[in-house]
Amino acid sequence: MTKIELPIALLEYKDPIVYVYFNKDVLIDEKQLLELIEVRNKLVNYKKHLVLTTFSAVVDFTEEARKAAASAEVTHTSIAHAVVVRSLGQRLVSGFYKKIDRPHYPIEIFNNQEDAEKWLLSFLKKKK
Repeated sequence: MTKIELPIALLEYKDPIVYVYFNKDVLIDEKQLLELIEVRNKLVNYKKHLVLTTFSAVVDFTEEARKAAASAEVTHTSIAHAVVVRSLGQRLVSGFYKKIDRPHYPIEIFNNQEDAEKWLLSFLKKKK
């Protein structure tokens, strides 16, 4: 297990999932997002991986950051992305991203980490 703390989030790698924890209120711009994705890729040695993001605070993304996050060019190592939300507001923001920005990878929104992990791990079974 490897952990890296950034100013905007804590990242933790527990093979085969990279966990991203947002624990403080923040507005994320494209530069910050690209840094986060680069750190995430370094954690897994640039291999394809699963991502589980937990929002325990009010987190928003600029339009440029949302577009970068949905881009296949930027997130080509993502197999699937589960999002755990704690509030209705975060569920709405995440749902907006899923429907409007349409990321190239499968994404689903959950209320708890256990369901999110089960969903993510199902993608490993599909690859076999």
